[in-house]
Amino acid sequence: IGNLSICKVISTKSVKNEAEACKLAAENATGKYITVCRCGDIFSDTYFCQCLSAFEEFENVPFVAVQRYCINPVYKDKKANRLNKEKALLGKVININSLPSKVNNEVCGTLFRTEVFKKYQINTKLRYEYFQDFIIRIQMDYPEYIVAGNAEYQFFMPLEDDSAYFVPSNHIEWYKESMEEFLLPLAKDSKERFGEVPGFIQYYLMFAVSSRFLANMNNRNKRNMDDNQLAEFFQSARQVMNYIDDLYVLNTNKFKSLGYSEEAAEMFCEYIGCESVQVIGSKFVLFMQKPKDSQYDLKSIK
Repeated sequence: IGNLSICKVISTKSVKNEAEACKLAAENATGKYITVCRCGDIFSDTYFCQCLSAFEEFENVPFVAVQRYCINPVYKDKKANRLNKEKALLGKVININSLPSKVNNEVCGTLFRTEVFKKYQINTKLRYEYFQDFIIRIQMDYPEYIVAGNAEYQFFMPLEDDSAYFVPSNHIEWYKESMEEFLLPLAKDSKERFGEVPGFIQYYLMFAVSSRFLANMNNRNKRNMDDNQLAEFFQSARQVMNYIDDLYVLNTNKFKSLGYSEEAAEMFCEYIGCESVQVIGSKFVLFMQKPKDSQYDLKSIK
């Protein structure tokens, strides 16, 4: 790759993972703008001119996003990302404090102002969600951004919005470890800073938690945890959901991007209020404390 005129090899130092490689690249970046991409990803012909035009028009935004599509061969056609923005929002300033479901959770294919990108550290200790953690923490300081019109980014590997083909969903670490090392610290840090967890972070927490359940519904059950590990995951998920208002748990605003049914929403709401969770066979059992006495009611949900 170093022989290509458009490429510059900044270091031959060995790095352990993608997060460390990105951190090294950011330290050496000298241009005005910066983005990240992976092998097999494609920028549309209009991507850079549209993004640069957006930066010129809106001088205070930290980054410009575009519509995203997965082009993996498992799909007959390119598949729109579940978090893509409505056409009516293209080319306009999006404020995630007033539109929490529009939080941008992807670094790849997003064009950043380099000065903003360099101000933040990528958490290289996170196994999977180092990019999500990075960009959400940027949005805690910069809640406005632009989605460029007439531009798109095509990516090869399915992301967490895809409950069937997202590769980490097959690995046990994406469950309990990610809850405890990524989602819980994000919730706690934002509550400590703002006094309450901002709506856009609550929305993302619910999106992330529900994605793990959706990835194992019906015939998608990965069966990658024994009963004890599954119970531990449920307890960790419940800890995260204790930071989420019922508004998001029940999806009262009908955000299509959350992607779960009303029955699942009610289950999640009951899940938060339970005293403990145990796994018995193929079911997880919620021990619900009755409000009028100290007795416990047993509720089983498939």
